[in-house]
Amino acid sequence: MKLNFWRRAAAVFFAGATILSCTTGCEDIEGGSAIMLSAKQFADILYTKVPLSDNLSYQDGSTMGLLMNINGFTDAAGYTANGQIPDMIAVFCGADTTQAASFETSIHTYLDEMTREYEKYAPEQVEKLENAVVKASGNYAVLCVTPDTKTAKQVITDVLTTGTCTLANLRTLPDENAEPAGTVPSVSEPLGDTTLPQSDTTSSSRIASDTLPLTDTTLLTSATTTTTASASQPGAPVMGTNPIPSGDIPIAAQNDYQDFGAVFRDGDTAYEAFYYNDKYATQYADALNRLAAKVPATVRIFDLLIPTSADITLPDALVGKVNVTSQQNAIAQVNQKLGAAVNSVDIYQTMRSHRGEYIYFRTDHHWTALGSYYAFADYCKAAGKTAPELASCTIKEFPGFLGSFYRDTKEHPKLAANPDTIYAYYPPHFNDIKLQYTDANGVVHDWPLISDVSNYTARLKYSTFAGGDNPKVTTVNNAVTDGSVCILVKESFGNALIPYLADVYQYVYAFDYRYDKRDFAAFVAQFPHADVVFANNLSALQSSYSCGKIAAYIGS
Repeated sequence: MKLNFWRRAAAVFFAGATILSCTTGCEDIEGGSAIMLSAKQFADILYTKVPLSDNLSYQDGSTMGLLMNINGFTDAAGYTANGQIPDMIAVFCGADTTQAASFETSIHTYLDEMTREYEKYAPEQVEKLENAVVKASGNYAVLCVTPDTKTAKQVITDVLTTGTCTLANLRTLPDENAEPAGTVPSVSEPLGDTTLPQSDTTSSSRIASDTLPLTDTTLLTSATTTTTASASQPGAPVMGTNPIPSGDIPIAAQNDYQDFGAVFRDGDTAYEAFYYNDKYATQYADALNRLAAKVPATVRIFDLLIPTSADITLPDALVGKVNVTSQQNAIAQVNQKLGAAVNSVDIYQTMRSHRGEYIYFRTDHHWTALGSYYAFADYCKAAGKTAPELASCTIKEFPGFLGSFYRDTKEHPKLAANPDTIYAYYPPHFNDIKLQYTDANGVVHDWPLISDVSNYTARLKYSTFAGGDNPKVTTVNNAVTDGSVCILVKESFGNALIPYLADVYQYVYAFDYRYDKRDFAAFVAQFPHADVVFANNLSALQSSYSCGKIAAYIGS
């Protein structure tokens, strides 16, 4: 199943009615044999019979509907992994075969967008998604992402034909009442103790192909090779060989354009296309509005949508050539959908005013630490915080970064010839800040706020910030004693914000909605005076997968 970008860009869905929960089952007629199974019964058979890469968590119909942006079903159920692997099971029941066929279309769209995300972050998992089993028959629409496609097809066919499957069980059903790893603790985490608890740091690496060192806990000292930023020189070079002053200044094209579908290249720089989807934007805004209704009114909620390089640093000559949607307009559309309890931090003009600086990588879809700093400064203004001056930050360089765009452009030699350099900004209180991350297995690790990634492979150097992508990151700043709490909801763009937030808040809890499984609203409710910050790049708004993850994380 090759990524169908234009189908994803169009993203035409069937309109749905109110989600209903039904336990009486769905009827299917396959090969002349009538079966009657609930969605959960069907999903349970798949879960116990089909080989999977790990144990999965059960999800009810409401959660599956939010996750996959599917409405109007009469019954639904599924199983999902921790987000670091794509294995999953989904069963939707419709009122008739026509509705089941519409669910199948939505499942394919979800898979396309899920594939695109895994191409960025875990390309070794993409083969599973390309071979995923999708089947619509009678009133059922079924999805199974598994390393064993042959068995999945057999189980689905057997169930649709006979209502059961005689293959041996591979596992027992999970306890639906058990908390998954990383869920909210039953007792609030103490705010009076600024010493993080000791933990087991002997778990396996988070990325199987690249073992990350667990011993890098060196504080920033005078012996570290660094430079200090100044007001006139932001601390990282601008794109090109000559400094370009800040401002909405022209950027020249390299006149070497190549289209790779979702990604396009101009010379040694690549960009990701963006297409606004109002349905997904509404799903995103609705999730934030639901959270505001669930948590104490004293909690402040901020939304910081991050534009991508395609709308900020794209050469002017390509603006009319590339058929993309205005991200400035997209941000405005989302802001109109947010309720009064959600504070929008619009960073678009700020990023645009610095477009001549090195605020986005050329070989990767992320922003740089410098770009993240400018957004952080805007956030501080909105939140009543004082951002440290760039001149007070110390910078360390990590050259040789070749990110997701390098892979997306089929390892184009022009990108390889000019790899990115990561400039990590160590904030003023760096030596006072302790960090721990919780991995997908619930194991807690001590880790540096900014890691020395000099010896990391080229594609992993962005993980210098706060330990990379993990379900939960916690920081404690011993130099700040005001009890302030920031709760960050993010994907990988937010990793570069964590060092700055950790410098101005006593406590930061950062959650990656793609991997964390906790009852998020219950966690927030423990901190009635917290600032909750949603920091996500705009590409999420064109993805059923990403918006569904956020919606399911907040809950109905």
